[in-house]
Amino acid sequence: MPTEKPLLPTWLRALLALVIGATLSLSVCAQLPPSEWSSTSAGWATPDSTCSSCHGPSGLNLSSMSSIGTLPASSLSDFLTWFHDNNLPAQNGTMSSFYSSSSATSVPHAHIWQYLVDVRDGSIAGPTSGTVDFGDVIAGATAPSQTVTITNYRLINATFGAKSYSNGDFSGGSGLCTLLSPQHACTFNVAYVANGTGADGSGNVNATLTVGQIAGSGTSSDPAGANPLVLNLKAHIVPATRVAMLSTTLLTFSSIVGVPSQIATATLTNTGNSPLTLQQPVIQAPPSGVSGASDYAFASGNNCVAGVLAPGSGCTIKLQFTPSATGQRNAVLAITSDGTGSPSTISLQGTGTPVPVGHLVVDTPSVTMPDTVLGHTSTITINVINTGSAVATLAGLPLSGANAGDFSLAGTCGALTALAINQGCQITLTFAPSGLGPRAAWLTLQSDADDPALSIPLGGKGLAVPAPVASLSTSQLDFGAQTVGGLYPARSIVLSNTGNAPLDIASLHVSGDGYTIVDANACPASLAAGSACTIGVTFMPTTAGASYAGALTVASNASTTPDHVTLQGTGTATAVPVLAWAPAVQTLDFGSVMAGTASTPQSITLVNQGPGGAILQLVNTVGSDAAAFSITVVDCQVGQTVYQGQTCSFNVSFAPGMAGARKAAVQIATTGSIGAAVTLAGTGLGGANLSLSLSASALDFGAIQAGTRSQPHVLHLSNSGPAPLQVSAISTTGPFTAQSATCPPTPFTLPPGAECTVSVTFAPTDSTATTGTLQVQSAAQPQPTTVALAGQGDAAPDLSSGGCSVSRGDGRFDPLLGFLAVLALAALAWRGRQRRFDARQRSEAA
Repeated sequence: MPTEKPLLPTWLRALLALVIGATLSLSVCAQLPPSEWSSTSAGWATPDSTCSSCHGPSGLNLSSMSSIGTLPASSLSDFLTWFHDNNLPAQNGTMSSFYSSSSATSVPHAHIWQYLVDVRDGSIAGPTSGTVDFGDVIAGATAPSQTVTITNYRLINATFGAKSYSNGDFSGGSGLCTLLSPQHACTFNVAYVANGTGADGSGNVNATLTVGQIAGSGTSSDPAGANPLVLNLKAHIVPATRVAMLSTTLLTFSSIVGVPSQIATATLTNTGNSPLTLQQPVIQAPPSGVSGASDYAFASGNNCVAGVLAPGSGCTIKLQFTPSATGQRNAVLAITSDGTGSPSTISLQGTGTPVPVGHLVVDTPSVTMPDTVLGHTSTITINVINTGSAVATLAGLPLSGANAGDFSLAGTCGALTALAINQGCQITLTFAPSGLGPRAAWLTLQSDADDPALSIPLGGKGLAVPAPVASLSTSQLDFGAQTVGGLYPARSIVLSNTGNAPLDIASLHVSGDGYTIVDANACPASLAAGSACTIGVTFMPTTAGASYAGALTVASNASTTPDHVTLQGTGTATAVPVLAWAPAVQTLDFGSVMAGTASTPQSITLVNQGPGGAILQLVNTVGSDAAAFSITVVDCQVGQTVYQGQTCSFNVSFAPGMAGARKAAVQIATTGSIGAAVTLAGTGLGGANLSLSLSASALDFGAIQAGTRSQPHVLHLSNSGPAPLQVSAISTTGPFTAQSATCPPTPFTLPPGAECTVSVTFAPTDSTATTGTLQVQSAAQPQPTTVALAGQGDAAPDLSSGGCSVSRGDGRFDPLLGFLAVLALAALAWRGRQRRFDARQRSEAA
C-alpha cells in the first residue's frame, strides 16, 4: 500500500512541538507548589550541599503549607513529570547556579530557579488574604485587632527581621518570629486607631507592613537580594454619629376624669454609630393649647432614663394619663441627648371624659294643667328619660309649694326607680283644685343624676262651679217728685249675667202703686254669661203729697234669686222744674267713624226752664253699645243744682271698638223732669288704616300623646296700622287652648306698632287627627282673623322593637310593604315577558 503523506511537514511538526513544550513549561509558573518534594523523586541529593543546606538534606517537604508565595502548581505529579522529561536529575550538581543567576540558557533551569527563589523563605498573610482590611472604623476609635501570620517555608529554623508600618496609625507585634521552626508559623496582632480623615479626605487609609529578610544558616549561594515579606493594610474612617430615633412623635390618650388610662408605649433607638448620652426625660407644658402636663406620668416598665445607649440599642417609653378635668389635656415629652436634633419630643394629646352619670330630661320644662272646675280633676302625663351615660336612680318625687295639696302623682316613676341609659318612665299628674284662681306648686325629681333635684313648676287654675250671677245696675231707683198726671220718661235698670252659666229669667215683676214695666219682654228667657238687658220702669203718681214705694223683682236661677231694685218717688201737685234740650234734639248721629279712633265730640245743652232749681244726679250712656259712646260734663257737675234759667252742657263722642252699627242713649237724672232721652247712633268702620298682623296663619302641633298637653306654640299679634287697634275677643275651637302670654285680657287696645303674644296648646283626647281654629276679633277688617290649627293625637308609645318600616309604629298600613309588593309584581311581569321573548327567538331560529 502506498505510504500516506503526512498532513504536516517534519519541520512544521518540530516547530509546533517546540511551541507546545514552551507553553507547558511556562505553565509551571502558574501551578500550586507540590505537596511534597522528596530527594528520591527529584534526585535531590548532590555532591554539593548548597541546596540541602537551606532546604534540608532529605528533600523539600511542603505538605503542611497551604500556600507558597504567589506561585501556584496544580499537582506534584505534573511538576515531577516535567522534571523527569527534561532530564533535570542530571543537573543536580549545578543547582546552586540557580541561586546566583537567572540567566540559565535552559528554559527548565530558569523555571526551577524561579520556583526555588519564591519558596525558599516564607510568607506573610492576614486572616483571609494577603491584605488586612479593618473595614469601617469610627473616627477616633480603635478598631479590633487583626491577626497576622508568618510562615517559615524552609526546613531549617529561621528568624524574620523587624516589622515596619508605612502609616503610624497601625501598630502591633512586640517581638520577632525568632528561630521559627521549619514548616511552622508564628502570629501577632495588628491594631489600628482611626486618626484624621484618610490620605485623600475620603476616609480611605492604605498602608503596608514589611517584615525584613530572613536571618539564618544560609550559604553564600543564597541570593543576597531576597524579597522582604510585604502585607497590605487598609481601613475606612467614618464620622462618629449619634441619632436618637423615636418610633412615634404623637401619643393619644382618653380616660374618665380621675381614672388612669391605658399605658401608651414608644421606643427611642440610637441609630448612630457612637454611644448616645441621654438626660432624664421631662414632661412639660405644650407650646399652645390647654396644658395638662401634671396629668401624665411614667408608667411601670419605663426604662428611658438618664444614661448611655450603645449604637443600635434602644429604650422603652411608657406613659399613663390620669385626667384631672374634662376636655383636652395636652403636654410634651422632651428627651435631651448629645444626638442629632436634640431634644427629641413626643406630643401627648389626652382627652378627659366626664365621669359617667345619669341625666334626666322631661318632655316639658313646666306643666300648666287645664283650667279645672272645683270638685273635678284634670290629668297630664310627664315623660322622664335618662339621656346620660350611666344608670340614674330616682330617690323621690316630692311636691312642694303653696298649693302642693292640689296635685297628686301616679305612674311608673317612683322612689328607687332605676332608669338605664335612654330608658324612661312616666309620671301621671292629677290636678284637683281646692280653691279658685291660679294654683301653683313644684315637683322635684330627686335622683343620683347630674341634676340631683330637677324641679318642674306646676300651675293650674281653679274655676267656680258653672253658675249664673244676676247683677242689677242699681239697688235703688229714686224717681224724685213728679207731678200728678204728668208725663215722664221711663227710667232704665240694666240686668247683667256676670256668672259663667246662662241666667234663666223666670219673671220680671214690679210692685207698688204707680210703677210699671215698660216692656215685660225686654229681657230674654235665658241671658248668656256676660250678656245684659235693659228694663224700663215708669212712675205715674196719682196723689199729690204721697210717697210711693215699690220694687222691681227679678226671679231667676241665680243663687241670689229673687233680686230686687227698690223704687221710690213722690207725687206732687206743684209743677217741678222742667229741663229740656236746647235746641231740641232727639238723636245725635256720628256717622261713620274708623274703628279704634274717636269721633269729634258733639255738644248738647240742657236748660232748666223752671220753676225752681233741679239737682243733677246722674249722667251716663245706656244701651247694649253704651261702651262705644262717652259723655262728659262740660260746665257743671253731678250733684250740682242747676237753677231756673241756667244750662248744663255735655260733650258726647263716638269711639267704636270694631266695625258695625252702634246705638245707645244719653241718660240724665235730676230732681226735675226731663223730656225724652237723646238717642246716639254711629257706625264703626274697619279698613286699611287698621291692620292686625299674626305671626302665623297655621299652627301644626304634630303628634302629641293622647291625654297629655303639647308644648305651647307662641302666636304674635301686631298692630301694623297707624292707629290704636281694639282686640275684643280671642277664641279657639277643638282641643286647642289659647292663653294670654303678654297680651292683656280681652278686650284690650294695641297701640300702633305694638305687639303681644298668646300661647296656644294642643291637648288631644284620642289618637285621631284633629283640626280647629283660633279667631281674633278686632276692629281690623276683614273679621275675624283666623289661624288654622292642626294636630295628631298619638296613642301610648309602643316600646317593642323589631321590623323595618317607614310608617308610624301604630299605623294600620305600612307603605314600605306596599312598595315591596309592587316591586315584586313588576319583577315577575318583566321575567315573564323576557321568557316569552326568548321562546320567540328560539322558534324563529328553528
